Formats: sequence, C-alpha cells, structure tokens
Amino acid sequence: MPVAIRALLMFGANTDVGKTLLSAALCRGAAAHFGSDKVAYLKPIQTGYPTDSDSRFVAKFCPGIYTSTLFTFQDAISPHLAAIRENRPISDESVLAAVETELANFSEKISTEVKSAIKNKESKFGQTPHDNNGFILIETAGGNKRQSVNSPAISSTLQSTLYKKYPTTNFPATLVGDTRLGGISTTLCSYESLISRGYTVPLILMAANSADNAHANHEIISRNVNPTTRVVVVPAALPVRVADPVIDAQNVELYFKNFCDAVFFDCIKFLK
Repeated sequence: MPVAIRALLMFGANTDVGKTLLSAALCRGAAAHFGSDKVAYLKPIQTGYPTDSDSRFVAKFCPGIYTSTLFTFQDAISPHLAAIRENRPISDESVLAAVETELANFSEKISTEVKSAIKNKESKFGQTPHDNNGFILIETAGGNKRQSVNSPAISSTLQSTLYKKYPTTNFPATLVGDTRLGGISTTLCSYESLISRGYTVPLILMAANSADNAHANHEIISRNVNPTTRVVVVPAALPVRVADPVIDAQNVELYFKNFCDAVFFDCIKFLK
C-alpha cells in the first residue's frame, strides 16, 4: 500500500502575524486527525538560535509529534546576513537535500507503521492508496521585521524561489495573512507572488486583531483569491506573550484550546 504524506510549506505575509503559533495550531489539528506520531514539523532555517527556536515552541504545544531544525545561526537577522557574519555559506542544494532526507525518513517511518497496522488488521490510516496517512509542515524563516515569501534564504535566493527549485519539493503553500491596517495589500501581494511562482495555496490563515478587526481584511482578501483558496480566520487576537514562562505557556495553551483546535482540525480535513 503506497503511503501518501501531506507536506505543506508555511509562509508569512508580514512580521508578527503569528506564523509559528499558527504552524503549531495546524500541527495540533493534524495530530488530532492522524495521531501525533504521524505528524512532523520541520524548520529548515532558524536564526537567533538557541534563544529562538520555533521547533522548540511547536514541540512544547504539540506533544508527541516529530520536530526538527536543520540549519541554525546565532544572530536573529536574515539568514543570508547571518551566514555572512558567521562565515558559513550553505547552498540551496544543501538545504533542499536536507529537507528531502527528512521527508524520506518520515515517509519511511509512516510506511512501516501503516504496513504493520494493516498486517495486524488495526489500520486507522485510511483504506485507499490515495488517502493521506501523515502530515508534515515545513515552516519558512521569517520574523524580526521580515515577511517570509520574498525574504532571502541562506544563499540569498528568495525562499519562495528556493522551494520551487526541484520537483521533489513541489509543495503546496499556506500563507499566514495580516489583519492589521495595510494587511490587505501585504497579504494579496504575498499570495500573488506565490501563485506566480507556481504554488498552489489552499489556505490563507489569519488571526483576528483586536485593535484593527474592524478593517475586516479577510473579506476583501477572500474576494480576490482563487476559488480553491480558503481564507480561515481564528476568531480571537493572538495571545499577548508575557515574560513569566509558566503563565505564558498557560495563555498559549488556552488560546489553542478555546480558539484554534476545532478550527484547525477542520483545516486538516479540508486539506485532505
């Protein structure tokens, strides 16, 4: 039985739009659908490490899923500048080869488990060869006053170009949109940039902004994207992060449970 893994790239239309938090929310939805051991989160490029670690954040709020960070840089700046500062040039081919290795290893793991379950007549993974049996989310680098669609990777190649270089990494993309003033333009420009490069974009995710929610950006955005793209709005502003790690974790977990888990479970069903 062939094993189909749904792989998805996560881009952000602007800084501070909640790309990593909504990546975690999507992984939680996938874990609820497939089981946490059938879900993986991959961060190919991380700057600001180890102080900043998106994989660490996702692992904290998505227990049991597989998480991995491939290339890290200490300074919290754009990857191409961090590579120059640390004198660590890394080619596009090396990044994509590392991603492909992770995908192959994860697919092999799921394949082994599916075959074992079928042999034991305990399969819960779907009954046809075309069903998806697992989920892997690949979050692009961003943040620090940078959107991720047209920001450079380590080699200075734009990330949206990097992940289209080889057919084997021809993933669909999800875009985290911006609900703030000016967010219609930044979101639609990012969306059209992805479409022009040949990406399919099944989802645009947006977290409501309490101060600017009256702008209702999602209404304009949804009328100006392809009919196959669904615009999903989380009905609450992103949680305010606080210095106390215990209180911060409690706030984030409540945000997921109260506003995200049901929404993103439905997103995963839509993606299937």
